[in-house]
This record gives sequence, C-alpha cells and structure tokens, in this order.
Amino acid sequence: MQHDEEHHRLFMLLLRAATALRMRDDDFARQQEIAETLTEDDMSDRAAVARGATLLHRAWGNANEARTKLRYAWHEFFRRFDVLLTPVAATAAFPHNPNPNRDERTVSVNGKSAPYAEQLFFAGLASLSYLPATAAPIGLTEEGLPVGLQIIGPEDEDPATIEFARLLAAEVGGFVPPPAYR
Repeated sequence: MQHDEEHHRLFMLLLRAATALRMRDDDFARQQEIAETLTEDDMSDRAAVARGATLLHRAWGNANEARTKLRYAWHEFFRRFDVLLTPVAATAAFPHNPNPNRDERTVSVNGKSAPYAEQLFFAGLASLSYLPATAAPIGLTEEGLPVGLQIIGPEDEDPATIEFARLLAAEVGGFVPPPAYR
C-alpha cells in the first residue's frame, strides 16, 4: 500500500480533476494561471485544486494507473480481513466554516490547527479505490458532538459494510441525537 500522504495526494489530485469538469471557462483559466506559479513543495488545497483542474490526460492516466495498483493491494488486504474500521474524520462534528478561501479554512485536530481539506483523508481512503464505506454513529464526545466510525469493505461488497453497521448499532445503541437536537 502507498503511504498515507501519497494516497491522500493521489485522491485529491483525481478528485480535483473530476470536479474541474464542470468548472466555468473563466474559473478554469484562473486555475491554469495558479498552476503555472506553483512550486513542487506547495501542498496547499489551492495547489491541489489547480493541479487537478489542469491535469494533462497523460498525467491523469498515470494517476489512474496508481489507483489501479492500489485497488489490487486492497483486494489482497480483504482476503485476510472482512472490513477495515477507520474514523469518519480526524475530528468530531465541528462548526461550519463558510470562508470561500479554502486555505484559510481550518479545524482543530488534537488541539492543533489543520487544513480543512485534510478531513477528506478517511473518505479518500475508500473512495479512491472504489471501496464501499458505511459511516456509523458510535457515540458523542464529552461536549455532546457526534462521533462516527467508517466501515470499509471489499470492492463490490456494500452489503458487508451495511451489515457490520447494523450489528454495531445493536452493540452501541445506534444513533443518538446530540442534546441540542433532541
């Protein structure tokens, strides 16, 4: 398997390439301008959007080949394990941040400020490789915020993750709305 950072960069590159298809022409032109100014070590969300939006087909093909190799690695993993359990995100629920500047959006992770886009890491773990994932509630924080668990399963085995979530709900009590929403 690829290292976590490489996996996340590949996910963000292909995600941003896919979402750029519906970009307006003037927005695409702006992304081209940004991409021309990027340094190789710029890993900001702004850079990820510009790189993905302006990705040449050959580079997309190479990225897609890397994704295919990951899919085969996951096939091997799921020969030994039924599901993989991960957090849904690096934090419990947090207040919405409507700031349109993606690089200024941050969340607190273990008391430190982290880029908002890093919350996509666990979703990308499954999504990049066509793996089904089911989010299940597992309780509330001390502050009453919901916490979830992501159940990832083998490709084309969606019923396995859903069944695991059903069994988990029987053990932990299922969804309990936060106090402010009861």
